[in-house]
Amino acid sequence: MRKITILLVLMLAGGVLFAQEEVAEKPEEASGGMTFWQTVSAGGAAMVFIALCSVLALGITIERIMNMRLKKVAPAEFVEEVSELAQQGRYDEAWQRCDETSYPVSNILGAAIEGMGDGKEMAVKAVEDAGMKEMAGIQQKLTFLSVIAVISPMIGLLGTVLGMIQAFNVIAYKAGLGKPTLLAEGISKALITTAFGLIVAIPTMVSYHSLRIKAQNIMAGIERSAERLIGLLFAPAVNPGGEEQAEKELEAEGGG
Repeated sequence: MRKITILLVLMLAGGVLFAQEEVAEKPEEASGGMTFWQTVSAGGAAMVFIALCSVLALGITIERIMNMRLKKVAPAEFVEEVSELAQQGRYDEAWQRCDETSYPVSNILGAAIEGMGDGKEMAVKAVEDAGMKEMAGIQQKLTFLSVIAVISPMIGLLGTVLGMIQAFNVIAYKAGLGKPTLLAEGISKALITTAFGLIVAIPTMVSYHSLRIKAQNIMAGIERSAERLIGLLFAPAVNPGGEEQAEKELEAEGGG
């Protein structure tokens, strides 16, 4: 994943530099309308950082979508297997199955089994602590999306401010008031970075909130599985022959 990200960033940076050379060599074509790469290069160095943010956001989103699936987080077959072992009273085997797997749900169910010796309240607390830990791990990765969504427009705004400074320098030192076309070109270039910053930030923020809701739904499902397991762990023992024995005792007392 890191190698792919580095490669994409280098490709984007190379494209920006190539476009800058193209603009420098053919200024007359730029005055008639800029191509996409010429537009990107017009934003200056800030566009490289915005491109980096876009690649990171895309990479994190794809990674979270792939790994935040039920079969990756809480496979139904695994949960059912542990529940059946607990129902049969094979607690050591159930804990062993949780210990030898790396699913987030296995850590939570394993905490429930491990804490059953201290009573139901402690088992519930162990499940809550394990659930908070797993949720924190998921949220930590999603936080990067939130950070990218915040800093992308800020980088774009910084690029715009720098571009406006250059535009006003045209007025101050290059008689920009006498050449409105040159001044307008500088201002339009300055606004490019803000536009691209927002283009990156908006879908990144949508992705962040969507994945956060998905993570909360998954954790809610895991908590329900843990509650069911706790119910099995602390269910009263059932004696199959208990009712028959009670009937015999009642008959004996009635006959006496």
